[in-house]
Amino acid sequence: MYSLDPSSERDALAEVLRVRDVELATAQEGLESARRALMLKQAEKDIETARVRTLENAIRKVVTQRADDLCWRDVYTDLAKLVGVEFCPALICDPEKFIANCRQFDASLRGGGKYQPVYVEKMT
Repeated sequence: MYSLDPSSERDALAEVLRVRDVELATAQEGLESARRALMLKQAEKDIETARVRTLENAIRKVVTQRADDLCWRDVYTDLAKLVGVEFCPALICDPEKFIANCRQFDASLRGGGKYQPVYVEKMT
């Protein structure tokens, strides 16, 4: 049987411990990296969930109104903000045709009839 002298045994043991320390440090770095990746993934899910809830609330605000407590311009302005678009409407049609469609829309809400707007061409 071969026997190492005490200093050789100590050196061999020290090398084994050094290798294990390196392996442990590498494993800990891997775990930390995985933990960061999971946290990032969860943060992305949280952001998307918040975005969906915000959009759902905006939709709910529109569909639960009584037709006279919310201006459509406000609806479009709010929705545009949610998707990062500036809403800058301009009346580009004949004002009389525009108002006629508004009156028809109002009548459909009051009487429960179908709203059939007249196509409004752009003014040139």
